[in-house]
Amino acid sequence: MKRIITLLLAITVCFSLFGCQKYEPQKSTKREETPIATMKYGKEKFEVKYELFRMLFLSAKETVSDGDLSRFEGEEASALLEEARAVALDKIYEIYATFALCEALDIDLYSRKVDKKVEESITISIEGGYAENGQYIEGLGSYEEYLKNLSLFYMNYAVQDLMIRYSYGVSAIGAHYRGTYDDYGNKAEEGALTYTDADVDAFYNSEDTRRIFLVFTQKEEWEAQSLRGKIAAEPTEELVSAYILGHTFASEVDAKDGHVIGKYTLDNGIYANVTDAAFALQVGETSELIPGIYDGYKGFFILYRASKSAENLAQIRESVAKNYVENEIGKRLAAAKTELKASTAFTDFYNTLSLSEVHMSEEKE
Repeated sequence: MKRIITLLLAITVCFSLFGCQKYEPQKSTKREETPIATMKYGKEKFEVKYELFRMLFLSAKETVSDGDLSRFEGEEASALLEEARAVALDKIYEIYATFALCEALDIDLYSRKVDKKVEESITISIEGGYAENGQYIEGLGSYEEYLKNLSLFYMNYAVQDLMIRYSYGVSAIGAHYRGTYDDYGNKAEEGALTYTDADVDAFYNSEDTRRIFLVFTQKEEWEAQSLRGKIAAEPTEELVSAYILGHTFASEVDAKDGHVIGKYTLDNGIYANVTDAAFALQVGETSELIPGIYDGYKGFFILYRASKSAENLAQIRESVAKNYVENEIGKRLAAAKTELKASTAFTDFYNTLSLSEVHMSEEKE
């Protein structure tokens, strides 16, 4: 009887703490769990571990070197390592700004509901199945293959777990402020962020927004430069619009109505250079080529800053209203990010860390 009681107690504890996960979480090494920094948002304190920095830093190395890791062996190695460090730290602040804002909004990213999301995501990655967006995921076949696959992306189990919760947090913040929609695109629940027509008008007409025509091209750089030159040579906004429509794959929205973006509208982790370029332009100016990724494809963005008008606002008011909401969400995340940065205390481990020795094949402790 004692054995049965002990077993029942163990099962109860298992379900209450872990939900008896199908795949036992892989434990991080002592080095991976070492804190690199602490930061605060209000009364909340966050501890950033080395394993997260490692993943973001190694990913950033590929980005800043344009995929040519041999550049880290030459004269520019030191500068590139520091650039990768800066990219990694910025992403860390972005991640923890999401966790911080979730805390402020009473969104529990470690609730049983989110635990189940993590477990389901991992199970689908291993066994295959349909994700929430309806996409079918081909499973990797085994837990061992899953862990190997994580390492290809510089992750371990704990980092993957954190990133799934972060992704859920991004969606939860959006749903809180925007509201939710049903499968037919109809509003199911109102969001916490309300606004008036006057708010949208003020947003559109402010210096905190830009109206742009946007071109994305996968052409070779010299061809993209030629395209950019021809756009810039057109003498009027109308002719620029007509040229883009006639000579690129840009949609009518991209080249005629234009996009109105705010300083916090776009995902800064991906499109920060696009936002910076848009706000550096005067009306009638064309940007230089902006390397980037759109819909999974590498290429170049070309921006043309167009003028604003009441007629244009009337034409695209719905999209401007949506961007107003996105901008307000972005502002709140940016404020959290600023507070986290100001409170950051780096550890001795981080301060003495040799960037050139950060890699996945570190000795297990």
